[in-house]
Amino acid sequence: MNSKADICEFIWNIEDKYNLFSKTIDGVYFWELLRFRLVQHIYDLKNYGSKTINPDHKSVIKQWVKLSKHLLFSIRNSYLYGTRMKTKQVDILIFEHARKKMNNGIYIDIYTNDFLKKCIKNKCNYEVIESPFQGKHYCKTDSKRRYRDHYYISYFFRKLNLKLSRNRNVIFNKKDIVLLKQLQKSFNNRYDICINFNSLVVNQISQFKIEYDFYYELLQIKNPKQVYIVVGYGQKPLISACKNNSVEVIEFQHGLISRYHMGYSYPLNQKLYYYPDKLYLFGKYWSKNTPLPDKNTKFEYTGFPYFENLVKKKTISKKKNQVVFISQLPVQEQLFEIAYRFAQKNKIYDVFFKFHPKEQMKEKSILIGEKAKSLLNFTLIQKVQADIYDLLSSAEYIVGVYSTSVYEALALKCKPILINLSGIENMGDIINSGTAAVAEDEDDIYEIIKNYTFTSMNTQILFANLNE
Repeated sequence: MNSKADICEFIWNIEDKYNLFSKTIDGVYFWELLRFRLVQHIYDLKNYGSKTINPDHKSVIKQWVKLSKHLLFSIRNSYLYGTRMKTKQVDILIFEHARKKMNNGIYIDIYTNDFLKKCIKNKCNYEVIESPFQGKHYCKTDSKRRYRDHYYISYFFRKLNLKLSRNRNVIFNKKDIVLLKQLQKSFNNRYDICINFNSLVVNQISQFKIEYDFYYELLQIKNPKQVYIVVGYGQKPLISACKNNSVEVIEFQHGLISRYHMGYSYPLNQKLYYYPDKLYLFGKYWSKNTPLPDKNTKFEYTGFPYFENLVKKKTISKKKNQVVFISQLPVQEQLFEIAYRFAQKNKIYDVFFKFHPKEQMKEKSILIGEKAKSLLNFTLIQKVQADIYDLLSSAEYIVGVYSTSVYEALALKCKPILINLSGIENMGDIINSGTAAVAEDEDDIYEIIKNYTFTSMNTQILFANLNE
């Protein structure tokens, strides 16, 4: 009843019952903005309750110092290197993923880099727009690369103005109020929680309008024919602005998509308004196992060139008894504790715990990490630029929950063990086929390693150009 799969199934029923994708509030198709975040919101409320944290005085000061530094950083970059300061028309805008990876001595976005090379080779009229990652830009600007920092300045001051005026500029009519009350009652009764739908909708629509205005103005300046993006479900205001300027939007797949990923899964094949015109997918597996909204979106199997080229060059040499745990923020503490206990009980195994590049260690993980320092067979890897593929090339087993790295590990001949935690519902296909095994705890992991027979998988269905 409390699983994310159950929440998704219930949401699909509600979407159908109230025809939610056709409904607007204040001119905005609000449900497209809400559904992805709603799953995690309900799951957290149901499983962890409403946690109110009152930060101490020092924490507040640190937050304001950090915010001030970020704002000054953004103002500087905006006026020196910002995309809004360069008014030249371009045919193609490429919004890179903020996170960069070192490759042959330079930082690149691994998802768009191959396409960027083609643009350079074909002498296209393009511009790359780069966002900072953890407060830092990794690539220098030039005639073809500009920074998106003006967006953060615009967003900050417009949101501050809304808060000061206590007016979120969202107008409800009587039908809107009735609908939100119906939705609130349905979800609250089903899950015995208290969701304030009015507040959620106001926040999402207010944010949408702020971002939409920025992107609409940017598109008026640049007048592109095509816009390329990564993580489309987080860029709906940009997509909407593109639609209203007759600009084609293409999204590069950046990770796992599945039936239970609400950024891509639309089993009822609804008409959408803030969705890309085309998806570039890693391989056939992803469209086969995800009910994409075919009414709206075309897709092509373009592969994952960065990873595919890397696999072709990697020497896969497995080290006996090497186990790599792949962390993810929502399940970090549970996974970290299992990894520690497994290493503690099984000294013959070399255990590595790799944090996601965006992750910071939570309080419980820090405490476990201190204890883990005494274990000679337990290694923590927190560096953003640490090469996970070196680990996967040598690891015999990978342990995770629902990371894209599990699928990359398959291509690098690892045997995947999945911990039965939130998110595992995304991995049903490789579990049912026997390609991956499921464990509840560290003892199950040991038993699987000793006794489980893993079914091999043709990984070309995951990554289209892997074996060419």
